[in-house]
Amino acid sequence: MSSATDSSHLGRKRRGQGLFYGALSVFIGVLAASLTFPFQQSQRDLLMCDALCYGSMQSARSFLSLLGSALVGRLSDKYGRQSMLWVGLLSSIVSYLIYLNGSSIMMLWIAMIPSSLLNQNYSVLKALFADYNTDSNATESERAAGLGRLGMAVGLSFMVGPVLGAIALKTYQQSIRAALVLSVLSGVVLFFLPTPEAEIIRRNSSANLQELQQRLEKESINKQKDKEKPKTSYLKS
Repeated sequence: MSSATDSSHLGRKRRGQGLFYGALSVFIGVLAASLTFPFQQSQRDLLMCDALCYGSMQSARSFLSLLGSALVGRLSDKYGRQSMLWVGLLSSIVSYLIYLNGSSIMMLWIAMIPSSLLNQNYSVLKALFADYNTDSNATESERAAGLGRLGMAVGLSFMVGPVLGAIALKTYQQSIRAALVLSVLSGVVLFFLPTPEAEIIRRNSSANLQELQQRLEKESINKQKDKEKPKTSYLKS
């Protein structure tokens, strides 16, 4: 009984930390992107990206996001939620670096691909929150409150980011550099995300299975060597 109580307490503590740092990370990540919004149109105009260019780019972005949500969802089930959060963050950093050095419409298209395809951190965090809820035996109202907190973080960042970018920054290049800095800060926050119990069990099971396979292979090799010994002694005689 005491063990079950301790496990539940640990699960609730892990859930509280996960909800806080997860919401903070996505807030900073979306804030980074929204800082660039006031300057994107001027950059497109500079590169002579017209309505057809912008419209097709948005359609391609939506298509890549659709593909990425299915791909990242499957990969997060296999390799863990936190691993895919790092992949999403790194894809955004790569996109920002391309944007920073891009000087053509083609570079705009290329820069769009990594983050549109692989940065599905909002969906991954929702799945991670579900894992925390399972660990802590959260009630339905607690589950809803956790997802609401995540949605509120995204909405707040979309509300604050464009205004902050327009007031504090002067050029498109400055906004991209600020987005890079905030993305790195979002990565720092990811370090504090606790690992869900289900993920710990999966890793231990995978490690135990690998150890068992290595042991069986070793035993098979030893048996093969034992079978060859009598044949060797017979040939010598």
